[in-house]
Formats: sequence, structure tokens, C-alpha cells
Amino acid sequence: MPGSLRDELRSSTRLQHDAIENTLNIMRIDVTMADYVAYLCCYYGYYRALEYRLIAGDSSYCNNALKLNARQKLERLAADINRLCGTKSLARIPICPYPPTITEATDVVGCSYVIEGSTLGAMIMYRHLHKCLGVSSNNGASFVYGYGESTTIQWKRFVEAIEAMDFDAAERKKCVEAAVATFDTMKVWLTTAHEAQKVAITWRRGSHSIFSRI
Repeated sequence: MPGSLRDELRSSTRLQHDAIENTLNIMRIDVTMADYVAYLCCYYGYYRALEYRLIAGDSSYCNNALKLNARQKLERLAADINRLCGTKSLARIPICPYPPTITEATDVVGCSYVIEGSTLGAMIMYRHLHKCLGVSSNNGASFVYGYGESTTIQWKRFVEAIEAMDFDAAERKKCVEAAVATFDTMKVWLTTAHEAQKVAITWRRGSHSIFSRI
């Protein structure tokens, strides 16, 4: 009898998970608003390339089961960036040119596992950023706020949904491969986008401006 799909995904992607955690190092005690804006913009560039593919990847099978339409992140990222940087900033953010391939149900599950796991983990990040920078769920931090008080419940529902899918061993392997590909492309993009310094993003609070190049 195979173990749970969630446990298989977790154990098989532990190295990738650990590698990406410190990519942007947003949990520093001396984190600045410029750091946070760069973080949001890097993720916007990745999710802008990924989210449509994820929703369209296998709508007849996975979309309803995983409720992917209700789990979209791009709108929250856009709202946060608009709030902190002004409405003209989104057009200046580079978009990831190499999102993971999503064509089958197993791709959707593996990719969604990474995305929803990140949302769960962001609960700690939200508290840290709220304390250090004063952002909140309605003031520039709706993305890291996730589903708010329902975040843990939404994660449990997601896990229940993927466990209910009757994947055989070969399909479970494909789920793992899709999760690894998502972690890997995300890490490369976050590192590249942050270091390339392609676009100047302005943060406005009152009369002050901070420019963070990503």
C-alpha cells in the first residue's frame, strides 16, 4: 500500500524546498521595504507566466477538484504592487520566460503542491513583514497573507483533494517531477530576476520614494 501523495511529494522535494527558502532572504530582521517590493515583483514575474498555464493545464479534471480558480495569486500580487509602487509599475516587471510545462493532471498537482505549500509557509512571513514594515492584508501584503485565518484549512482541503486522486505509481512519479520542475524554475527565476536588476520599481509612502531594481 503506497503512502500518502503529500508525504511522497514532501520527501522527494525537500532539497529543492530548502534551496529556495533563502533565495531572497526576506525573513531578515533588517529587511527593508525595497527588499519586500523586489520580492513581490520577482514573484509577480513568475506567477504571470505560470498561473494561466496552471488553470488551463487540465481544467476538466483538476481545476474543480483543487478549486484552482479560487486559489489564484496573481491578482493579489498585482494589488500589492499597485498599492506600494503605483499602478504603472506592473508593465515594467519582466516575466519569466521558462515556467514549468503543464499539460497533464499530474503536472497540475505537482505544481499546485509547491504553490499551495508556499502559501501555507507565508503565514510566518506575513507576521514578520507586518512587524518589520507595517504592511497588512489590506495594505500591500495580501499575497503573503494568503487565505488569512483559513490558510491552514485551505491547505488541508488541498491535501485531501490530491489524496483523493487515484494516481498509479507512474503518475505519482510525474507529480513529483512536476513539483521539482516548479521549485527549480522558480529558484532560477527568483535568483536571475533579482540579480539582473532589469526594472526600477518605485515605492511611495507619503513624499518618499525607494527604488528597488530587480
